[in-house]
Amino acid sequence: MKGILQHGFDLTAISPAGEKHAVIMLSSGNPQMAGGVPTQALNRADYLNSVGISTTIICRGSRDWSGLQKVNGVDVVAVSPKDFKLGRWIAKQWFHPLLAPGQREALEVLHRKKPIDFILFIDSQCAYAAIPFGTRYGVPSAHSIQGTALMPAVLPPLLRRQSLRWERYAYQNANFSLPASLTLLGEYERAFGPARQYEVLYNAIDDVFQPVDRASRPVTKFGFVGRLEHDKRPLAMIEATKLIDVPTDWRFRIIGEGSLRRKIEEAIANHPYKSQFKLSDGFVSSRAELAREYGDMDCLVWSSEVEGLGVAPAEAMATGLPVVGPNIVPGRELLGDDYPAFADVDDFKAIALRMQQMAGDPALVSECRQRGLTIAAKFRPEVTMTRLAEIIRKGDL
Repeated sequence: MKGILQHGFDLTAISPAGEKHAVIMLSSGNPQMAGGVPTQALNRADYLNSVGISTTIICRGSRDWSGLQKVNGVDVVAVSPKDFKLGRWIAKQWFHPLLAPGQREALEVLHRKKPIDFILFIDSQCAYAAIPFGTRYGVPSAHSIQGTALMPAVLPPLLRRQSLRWERYAYQNANFSLPASLTLLGEYERAFGPARQYEVLYNAIDDVFQPVDRASRPVTKFGFVGRLEHDKRPLAMIEATKLIDVPTDWRFRIIGEGSLRRKIEEAIANHPYKSQFKLSDGFVSSRAELAREYGDMDCLVWSSEVEGLGVAPAEAMATGLPVVGPNIVPGRELLGDDYPAFADVDDFKAIALRMQQMAGDPALVSECRQRGLTIAAKFRPEVTMTRLAEIIRKGDL
C-alpha cells in the first residue's frame, strides 16, 4: 500500500486533538467547491469542531491540490494518487482506481499522528478504505447514505455497476447507516435488504443561510443552483421560459458547473430572452456568497430528477425563498405532499406556469415562504448535527 500517494503528508500543522477525533471521508469533488457532498462534509466538520470533537476531512485531491489543507478553518487531507492515466475520470468527478488504497494510507498516517475515534464516510467508494481500517483498529464507521447509484440511471453503465458494488459493500459492512432521508433508506433496503443499525440524519445547512427581508418586492428573479448535469435538469428553466411571454423585468440566474455548461451557453445564446439570463462562472466557492445569491433571488426553480433529498432547496428556504419543486418522491418528502408549487421535471409548460403563479400570486409566495422556513428549521446544525455528535461520542446509535 505504501507509495501510492503522489505527495506525502506533512501533518505538523494539524489542529490539536479534541475530546474525540472524527474523520469524514468523501470522494466526489473536494471541499473547495460549494454545494452537495463537499459542503455537507464542511458543514459537519465545522459543527463538530465547534462542540469539541476534532474533525478531519479526507477527500480526493488532484495534481495541484494535495496533502494537508485548511478550508474554511477545517483540516482537509486531500489524497492524490500517483497514477493519473485516468485523469479524465477525475475531471468528471467519478473515480480513480487507486483512490481507496490512497485514502487507506492517509488514514494510517493520520491515525499515527492523531488517533481516530470514529469514521463517517459520505461516498461509498470510501468504504474500501474506512471499513478495513476500522476493523483493524476497532474504530466504528458509519455510512452516511447520500448517493444516487440506486436512483434512475444517470451514471455511465460501467461506473453504475461499480458504484452498486461500492454501495452494497458500504451498506452491508459499515457499523451503522445514517441515511439523509427516508427515500434513500427505502432505496437501499429494496436493493440490499433491511438495514442493521440505522438512523435518518438530515444534512445540515449552514447558519449563514438566514431569512432575508424581501419586503413586498415583486417576484421577478428566478434561480437554479446545482451541478450542470442532466439529472439536475439545469435546462428546465431555459426551456420553460421559451413557452411563455416573459415580462421584460424578469431575470434568470443559473449557478453551477458541469458537463452541460457549453450546451447551456448555447441554449441561452439562442434564447428569445437571452439578455435576461446570466450563468455563473462556475461553482460558488463561498457559503456566504451563495447565501447572498439566494438573497438576491425571488424564487428557486428546483428541477432535479435525481435527489437523495435536496440541500440547495433547504438552504434557499432558510432564506425565505419560495421554491418550485420537482414532483418526485424526495421532493414530496422534503416539501410535503400538499406543497402548492410542484411540477413534473420534464413538463416545461407546468414549470413555466408555476413561475407565472409565483410572479402573480403574493398569497402563494407567502405560503411557500412560511412553509419553507418551517422545513429549513429541521436542517439546522443544532438539530441534526447535535445528534451526530452524540453518536460519535458514544460510538453507537
